[in-house]
Amino acid sequence: MGMTLNLAVAAWLLLFPAGEEPPTRAEKSGFIETSSYMDVLEFLHVLETKSDLVRVGFFGTSAEGRPLPVALIGSPCPESPGDVDRSQKTVICIQANIHAGEVEGKDACLMLVREVACGGLRPLLDHVVLVVVPILNADGNERFSKSNRRHQAGPEAGVGTRANAQNLDLNRDFMKVESPEVAALFKGVLLPWDPDLFVDCHTTNGSLHDEPITWSPPTNPLADPVVFEFNRNVMLPWIASRTKERHGYLSIPYGNFMDRRNPEKGWRTFGHEPRYASNYWGFRNRFSILIEMYVYAPFEIRVRACYGFLVSIVEFCAAHGSKMRMRIREADRRAEEGPRPLFHHEFELKAFPDPVVIRGYVPKPGRRDPKNPGEKARHVVPHYGDFRPLGDGRPLPEKGYLFPRGHTNVRDKLCQHGIIVRELHEDVTGRFEVFNIKEIVFSRSLFQGHLTHTFEGEWAVEEKTVQAGFCFVPIDQPLAMLAAYMLEPESEDGLAFWNYMDRYITRGTFDPRPAPYPVLRW
Repeated sequence: MGMTLNLAVAAWLLLFPAGEEPPTRAEKSGFIETSSYMDVLEFLHVLETKSDLVRVGFFGTSAEGRPLPVALIGSPCPESPGDVDRSQKTVICIQANIHAGEVEGKDACLMLVREVACGGLRPLLDHVVLVVVPILNADGNERFSKSNRRHQAGPEAGVGTRANAQNLDLNRDFMKVESPEVAALFKGVLLPWDPDLFVDCHTTNGSLHDEPITWSPPTNPLADPVVFEFNRNVMLPWIASRTKERHGYLSIPYGNFMDRRNPEKGWRTFGHEPRYASNYWGFRNRFSILIEMYVYAPFEIRVRACYGFLVSIVEFCAAHGSKMRMRIREADRRAEEGPRPLFHHEFELKAFPDPVVIRGYVPKPGRRDPKNPGEKARHVVPHYGDFRPLGDGRPLPEKGYLFPRGHTNVRDKLCQHGIIVRELHEDVTGRFEVFNIKEIVFSRSLFQGHLTHTFEGEWAVEEKTVQAGFCFVPIDQPLAMLAAYMLEPESEDGLAFWNYMDRYITRGTFDPRPAPYPVLRW
């Protein structure tokens, strides 16, 4: 691939000498095509050759062995995370093509890299560093077909598939981290660069409306409340307003009509689980944005609107980065020192006090044709986007969590997330909370290759001695809530849910009764 890529880059440089910047595949084709994997590599390497503000590398390989590219853009361009002055610059990670049929984010972020590195957006690099992953699902991208996402308005030449080569949905993999793509993203991008803001680019699937852009902050309320509120109530309204003023594109919070035949029932957001990339990053005391472009808008409009929204995001971070970084530092301190929030495992979805305005269409019976949706209508409807914890919740453990050192799959998974795991060097006698499992409730079907389940049971306090060598997860660490979400037995998206505890909850070959949950609260 190396020689082929070098020849392609040399040809591009002959076509686009100094002062002439290369077009993306989408632009070059008149928005009939989206970029192939090789198109992305060629485009990035041409920009790297033309600008010292761009550095292209690879952070891992896909399931089928394709190197996964990452572009670093800065002034000066950093060689490593340690080269960035985090007191002065905000690090933004933009990820696209996690679902390889949802392609405009891929082409839009390539345009952004070009304009920041070689065009009129270069002054933004005085305040930000960009880490761009334009084609996370490289294998799915290469499964081009006109039959994929046939309801989508272009590109006419076809798109790739939602799943990767292992038939995994990568945007359900951010807790279990089983795909090579997401594992590499953690190891090579997210943990070392620790971006202040993470942006994930998608395309919607359903509801009909006029706005080409929809967006969402993290939706799980157990994320740090100060970062959470700033993300939702300050950052995204500013970006939406800026995109409308500067680029002319309307946007609304991401969601779908609860009843398409009766839109007045309300507009509903997506799930709260941290398995979704944007929700997950919020659990790390950081900012994140989900972008979902409107599936029925023409491909060119989707790309250009996504580009405008990305520009507005970078402009917000350039103007308000110091406020973002201050809130992140405070969130990390709160997680380490307290006061500590309660852990909840059940939530209810409520409407916000203010309704949302959706520029939709007059409802009519039968299946609606997106190309001829009918008479326009302005719907002012309840906005169901506010997840709230149910019940009293449980305080996080005073000291942390303990589990046997032989449970290496649990330890390794926590370390993969960057959660601090230590080893007890001496026996400890004290009072510990133990979860006694009464029932295992299995899912009715496989989900992402797992027969998932939840535990029902009761907590008890026991005096016992824990032996030296046990793994200890201290609660006084920045990722305390993420650790709790992964280790609590009743968590609906933790290691128990994803079967990591299954081998430890049986008493033996001839005793079918469930053993106590293997993680102790200290």
